[in-house]
This record gives sequence, structure tokens and C-alpha cells, in this order.
Amino acid sequence: MTKIPFKGTFPQPNCKPETIHMDLCDPIPPESISGKKYFLQILNGFSHFVWIFFLTNKSECKYYIKNHINRVEKQTNSQVSNLISDNGSEFKNTDLQNFFKSKRINHLTSAPYTPVQNTFAKRGNQTTVNKSRFLLLNSGLDLTYWEEAENTAVYFENLTPHKSLKFETPFSKWFNKKHP
Repeated sequence: MTKIPFKGTFPQPNCKPETIHMDLCDPIPPESISGKKYFLQILNGFSHFVWIFFLTNKSECKYYIKNHINRVEKQTNSQVSNLISDNGSEFKNTDLQNFFKSKRINHLTSAPYTPVQNTFAKRGNQTTVNKSRFLLLNSGLDLTYWEEAENTAVYFENLTPHKSLKFETPFSKWFNKKHP
């Protein structure tokens, strides 16, 4: 059975907090040095700025999502309108759905088993994982340091110019200033 190409589109953001994409990475063996097994990556559709949160279990996901949305809305004095994710239970639970409804956030999900519909987040995760593996391999550090490597990879991503941003960095686009 071949997969049918996804030809649909999700809303294109016009301002900073309008659209966010997110994905939870599958459990990473071995546990990190601090006992984490997962990471939640949140990408801003407008600036391509990336946030990463490390979790011990999937149930922590809703806490980080709510906290992130509240913080971003407060920082920008603007509302998140669209949240794009896959159909994972960590995103489709009653608690989060009620939160999205109370905030008037349109939760858009990809169809099951079609990662191409959430390409922005999936590709973002893959890019981060590849960079962190490279860092670990070249540093000679033990695999239990994957959390630190992921964090460093995201730091680099936020300071790397993007062709789709006319070679601005996600940092400068998000914060409206040159990177540190």
C-alpha cells in the first residue's frame, strides 16, 4: 500500500505567536543523565524559533504546553490562534482540549500515520536529533548526555540564518533584535 501525498496546507502565520507546531519525540534510550526519556519540541511558525522541553513521561506534556502558551502570549501580548500537532494522546486529551477551547486556540491535527502533514515539527525534531547525535559522536560523551546535546542543537538552530526567513535567524525574528 502506498501513501497518498498530502496536498493540503495549514494556516500560514502572519505574526509571532499565531501558529505553533509541536511534536513529542519517542522515548530515547538510554535515559538522560537527569532521568528524562522524551522531549517536546515546539516551533513557532512565523519565526521558526524552537523551544525544547525534556520529560520523564508523556503525562508531563500538557503542563509544558499550557505553560508555554501562557508564557508566549504574555511575552508577545498576542494570542496563539493555531496549534498544529499529530494525533498523539498527549495532545488530544480532555484537559488540553478544554484549555485550547478556553483560549480559543484552533487545534489542527494530522491524520493518523501521516507525518508528512506535520512536516514542520517532524523535520524539526529530526534536524535536532541529527545535530545532537553529531555533537555526541564528536565529543566522545556518553549517550546519557543526549539531553544536553539536544539543548545545544536547539541553541544552534535558533542562531542559524534561515533561507525562508531571508537569512535572518529565528532568534532575531522572534525577539526583533540581533542575536547575542
